[in-house]
Amino acid sequence: MLNLRRVLDVEGIPVKTVAELWGCSEKTVKNKTSGRSDMTYKEAKSLKGILPKYDLDYLLAEEKKA
Repeated sequence: MLNLRRVLDVEGIPVKTVAELWGCSEKTVKNKTSGRSDMTYKEAKSLKGILPKYDLDYLLAEEKKA
């Protein structure tokens, strides 16, 4: 799972919001934020609009297990 998924939860941003931003289904967003599907550059870049305080490299990195 990407750090992005956890950050969306922490920030209270619903999957539906990202789906609307990307113009896709919520299932597609879940697949992309879990790392099961690839994200386009345009999609990744658009994340800065809703998560400006986070670095894209951090958001797109695999979440480290504790």
